[in-house]
Amino acid sequence: MKFCKIKGDTNSNVVEEQLCDILLCDFCLNADSKRGDDAQVVSYEDLNACENIKCDVCNKSFEEEQNEKQR
Repeated sequence: MKFCKIKGDTNSNVVEEQLCDILLCDFCLNADSKRGDDAQVVSYEDLNACENIKCDVCNKSFEEEQNEKQR
C-alpha cells in the first residue's frame, strides 16, 4: 500500500489543490504507471503496518494486499 500524491486541479493557484493525497494498492499504482504521460501519480511512499486502510481506487485492504504478497 502506498501513500500517493496525484495531479489535482492544475489551474488552481493553491498548491494544496494542485496535488491530492490518496492511498493506492500496488496493483493500482502499477496500473497508473503504465499510463505513461497520462499517469496521475506524482510521488509515493510506502505504508508499513497500517490497519483499517483501503485503496481509494479498488477498495482492497492493507491486509488483503499483504496476504497476496505472501502467496
